[in-house]
This record gives sequence, C-alpha cells and structure tokens, in this order.
Amino acid sequence: MEPVQKLVDKARARRVLFVLSTDFVTGDEYSSKANTGHATVQEGISKGWHGLDIGPESVNQLEDMIAGSKTILWCGPCGVYHGATTITAGYETAEIVSKYGIAYKFSYVSKGSGSSLGLLMGKELPGVAALSTK
Repeated sequence: MEPVQKLVDKARARRVLFVLSTDFVTGDEYSSKANTGHATVQEGISKGWHGLDIGPESVNQLEDMIAGSKTILWCGPCGVYHGATTITAGYETAEIVSKYGIAYKFSYVSKGSGSSLGLLMGKELPGVAALSTK
C-alpha cells in the first residue's frame, strides 16, 4: 500500500485529483457465472472472493467527475477484463459506434483508418514517434 499512498500524496501536492474506488462488485470466481456480492473499502473483500468491478457508489462518483471534467486520463477498464482486442477505425465507423452508444465495447476507436491500419501493420507513425521521444 505504501507505493499507492506515495502516488496519492504526490498527486495531492500537485493539486491533481486522484480517484480510487470506494466500493466493489465481488465474485467467488473470475467468470460470467460467478456468484456476486458487494464490498466496501472499509469492509474489505471476503476471503475466497475477488474484486471484479467498481461498485455503484464508485460509479456515481465517477459519473459526477466525468461530467464536470475537461481532461480525463483513464488507464484501463475499471473491472476484470478478459477477451480479444477489438478495434474500429475510420471516421464514419467511429461516428456510428459513438452515435449508437457502443464505443465502450471496443478496445480502441480511431477516426483515422489509414493510421490505424498502418499501426496494425507495424509501420512507424510520425505522431506516435514524436510522442514516444518526449
């Protein structure tokens, strides 16, 4: 826990909002067939159970924060995530998945089809290369 606390302290010192979940959806196994439950940070997760996702209290907290944010850095999904990487590329395709509210189902949504295809083919992309050197 010490490395986490150091990170939280560093964020606070720089006036950066750093958010951790306060409650969790729990399960007795990592499976869609798991028996599920709920736990809070104060209670802890029961022995033999696993934290699978953020809980409803955390969801409400994040919804409020996201609605009022100008910049969001999101590092991965909130819960357990297994499965294939799914990518959609191209301006029109990105617009469609956004319009129908299914963009969250994709690992990566890009409006640049040529760039996405180039990346998948292993080509060096000028923008990515420039950011990688910084």
